Amino acid sequence: MCYIGFDADRQLVFGANYHKGQVLAYHYSKTSGLRLTDKIQFKGSGPHPNQEKSHLHFCDLTPDAYLVTCDLGTDMVRTFDISSGGKLKQIAEYHAHSGSGSRHIVFHPHNNKAYLLGELDASVEVLDYLGKGQFQHCQTISSLPHDYSGFNASAAIRLTSDGRFFYVSNRGHDSIASFEVGENGKLTLLAISSSFGKTPRDFNFSMNEDYVIVRHQDSDNVSIFKRDQTNGKLDLISKETIILEAICVAKSQ
Repeated sequence: MCYIGFDADRQLVFGANYHKGQVLAYHYSKTSGLRLTDKIQFKGSGPHPNQEKSHLHFCDLTPDAYLVTCDLGTDMVRTFDISSGGKLKQIAEYHAHSGSGSRHIVFHPHNNKAYLLGELDASVEVLDYLGKGQFQHCQTISSLPHDYSGFNASAAIRLTSDGRFFYVSNRGHDSIASFEVGENGKLTLLAISSSFGKTPRDFNFSMNEDYVIVRHQDSDNVSIFKRDQTNGKLDLISKETIILEAICVAKSQ
């Protein structure tokens, strides 16, 4: 599994299987643990060499409690109705830009916008979420410099809890792209800054969102940035901490 989503109200866990191109649903309980309730196999491919088949990379709930999945291998965002017993029924799909490699999606906390990351072309698609699993394209913007032509695979996205700033990590270019979110939900690029390490696979905010913690896959170091909550700017304060083989940066609850 490369991503796990939760539905606490229905006591369900969802898993995205990247290598097999599957989404799986499980019911969970304290007494019996996990029980598989549904499994859906996806087919298809895309124009990029990494899109030889379906590669499901994300599964989680929409604001109105449908399941949304991102398929890197087919550029598809699919949404599903979820029965009380954990059965999935596809109700809609959105086709992202061909060859973009849909990786992750996040929803704005205060309006109907969603932000879809394309791993393979470093794009962010701003989408109108119309409800009931329906998406409509609004904007596409790159998280890389216009003159960069080297290898890159975008990785993580984070949206601040106030919905004002959005960030992307780029593996290859080894950078963090910072965006301001306008009142209309569209993005304006603020800066593309070095992550001060090799292959920034994941990053996250501190609990108060004053800091950004970036974990690097190939250099094993953790970079810590002070984040200005007024303008979204990142300033490096540390890059020396080493944590071997870490792949995820998560907030504690």
